Amino acid sequence: MSSSSPFEVIALPYSWIHARGPSSRFENLLNLINASYNKPRYKFGIIKTPRIKNNESILLDLAIGVNDEICVYLLLGKPEIFDELFDVDGYRRDLTTESTTVHQAFANDIPEKYYPVFDLGKIDTTSVEFASDDFEFTDDVLNRCVASVGLRSFHGPGRPRVKELELTAFTSFMRNTAPVFLDFVIAECLLNPKRFARLSQTGELQDYDKITIHADVIKEHGLVEYYVKKCAFVQADRPDVHVTVAEDMKAAEGIFEKGVLAARDFHISFLEKEIDVEKV
Repeated sequence: MSSSSPFEVIALPYSWIHARGPSSRFENLLNLINASYNKPRYKFGIIKTPRIKNNESILLDLAIGVNDEICVYLLLGKPEIFDELFDVDGYRRDLTTESTTVHQAFANDIPEKYYPVFDLGKIDTTSVEFASDDFEFTDDVLNRCVASVGLRSFHGPGRPRVKELELTAFTSFMRNTAPVFLDFVIAECLLNPKRFARLSQTGELQDYDKITIHADVIKEHGLVEYYVKKCAFVQADRPDVHVTVAEDMKAAEGIFEKGVLAARDFHISFLEKEIDVEKV
């Protein structure tokens, strides 16, 4: 078997996120995020609105302001692998169609029989390419997405010589891929001075002793245990926030963006993952 990686990584930096152009350029980033977030949405039945409401609201829904640092890293299966799976098995994914049931929401996960083809043991040799401002997030790119990791500015209090980032657009379509890809992004992008510079607007890697990645999750989705056991996060000192839901199903604003509908009250839990920056 080939020792080369079955994957490639495309990073969508600040310059792509904020490039001039119609909002339709975000269509497949919306499709990617909603396709993954729809899985717990339909499984648990608490949140009734999609994670991203429309192309125009995507930056607001992800709490990404014009002054925020942002980069979204896409883990893609190589096109020749998907071409071969289609030729041999007729296997094809379609992440452009919005799911309406639990079964549909999980239909685009990579089947277990293909795990040996998408060998996560080879991810360390994967190339990373930063998208140009005019990069087109096509249906082909979308349907080759296996996972994604987004990192943006943390909006909470900071600490000296600590780079504080917030996890966003954290998606996965193959078992065990999300924590593996997160570790790849940390090792190959955050701890790589040149790639770190494509994300950071407030200092170089050498200016920091630690990087802290923050995450806030819906407790009732079972994500606290997942982040702790699978992704090596710890619960932050901040207590859970009880989000109340009115009779019209509108969730209380503050933690969430406006317009979130829910079937019942739920809780937001806060986690963090600390990374040491080794000095060369």
